[in-house]
Amino acid sequence: MYFKCSARSANLTDENINSLQSKLHEKFSFGNDFGDLKPIELSSFDQLPTNTEFVRSKSKFKPVCAIKNHKQKLEMKDEFNLDSFDVLNKGNVLVRATLPGAGKTTNVILWSLKNNKRILAVAPTNALAADIKRKFPEVTSITFCSLLGLIRGKDVEESGKKEFDISEFDIVLIDEIYNLSTNDLYRLKKFMKNNPKAFIAAGDKHQNKPIEDDVSNGDVYNEIIEDLFYNHVQLNHSRRLKTNEEEVLLKLKKDIFETKEFKPLEIMEKYNFQSSKVAKQGEVCAAGRTSEYMNICYYQKLCDNLAKIDSKTKEIYVKERFLIKKPVFQTNFTYKLEFEESKITDILTNKSYVIDEKLLKNFRSTAAFTGHSIQGTTSDKKIIIHNLNSKYITREWLWVAITRATDLKNVYFAKPQNHTSQISMNLQHHVYSDEKKGFENDITEEFIQKMYENQNGICKICLNPIIKHSVDRIDNNYGHTKNNVQLTCLRCNVSRK
Repeated sequence: MYFKCSARSANLTDENINSLQSKLHEKFSFGNDFGDLKPIELSSFDQLPTNTEFVRSKSKFKPVCAIKNHKQKLEMKDEFNLDSFDVLNKGNVLVRATLPGAGKTTNVILWSLKNNKRILAVAPTNALAADIKRKFPEVTSITFCSLLGLIRGKDVEESGKKEFDISEFDIVLIDEIYNLSTNDLYRLKKFMKNNPKAFIAAGDKHQNKPIEDDVSNGDVYNEIIEDLFYNHVQLNHSRRLKTNEEEVLLKLKKDIFETKEFKPLEIMEKYNFQSSKVAKQGEVCAAGRTSEYMNICYYQKLCDNLAKIDSKTKEIYVKERFLIKKPVFQTNFTYKLEFEESKITDILTNKSYVIDEKLLKNFRSTAAFTGHSIQGTTSDKKIIIHNLNSKYITREWLWVAITRATDLKNVYFAKPQNHTSQISMNLQHHVYSDEKKGFENDITEEFIQKMYENQNGICKICLNPIIKHSVDRIDNNYGHTKNNVQLTCLRCNVSRK
């Protein structure tokens, strides 16, 4: 749980501050070899800035501030010339890009192979690691958990295995560095200190922050990464886009991140992303389950509906990590599914497991993903972006969703329906029904619309986005009154009767 508060309201003593400062310094001070991220030097409680950010972890509060660093921007003469990547020899390099498709990971690997450097590629998920292995069979590719010997299960996190032996490698590439939590970055910092090598990281700071994180401020999170990898390389061109497409994407990025008011639907319409074929949520649900489409949803329930597993499902991924004796199934790890045999196979290691069919509830098919679970991957499929009317959609979420497509022509969005006519018809039906039964009715079209907005378009019963809505009576012994109704899907209302 994260929050900002006034220093005086934190109820901390001088003794507590010194203790917290010591613990924070141990966690985030990387030293001269790694850059510095240090807490504010405090001699008394009164010196705490009034807007210091605090992080609560296990009932302890830690003030976090980025103070000092040793960052250096490395200039490249020509990013399309592989020789320009000789700047990677400096080590502790962070490679980022202005646009997707710039070849951050690809160029680091190609440069390493050209210079006969043995490179170990480390990815946050098995799917990303397998993708690197598919493109570069000669490269050893593993997951971050394998690198640090981490065993993780639901409500369990411990170092239970040996760290991966990197002695035979010249370079260790940490791919999608911005997918790692702050705790993972801390573990990586210690691993780097104990294993002196040329470490290189690749990632994009304009993406969703890790859900499981100890730092609530995105700028501080970025500072931690920038100070750990303090030599910075910026790639400015996309290798998969034509010049005119690159210009469009640059304008789109500016509209997403720099406009004062963030309105996702207006942005999608401004850039002519297609919605005509998928205008109705119900049609999208039907089409989205085919192999031609990939769905990206904000709400977990809609994602579950679009990614149901059946006998035709060939590939699945883990919704939330869980543990079964020895096998640990990590969040967002992907497996091939043989439904009839109840067998799943890790797409990276090719290890197979027979699991109880009941455990499939912990997986989704690869027909739909949340904004976080799709992060780091791209697809040639048509991508349908859902829930764009949600007030919780962030700029980073939209940018990630759009840029998962390798071609912007494949980006579609599910346009929310106009509920005005539905509301009018619903009201007329309920007024007539209540009059016939002798019940009171005091709801209005404005009240129903307000309910829809307050519920953010989500059904009160199934918690899915409402397709066809209905005003449901909480107690059927009374009429449709303002204190006795909730907005639901039509089918949910009918099923209750």
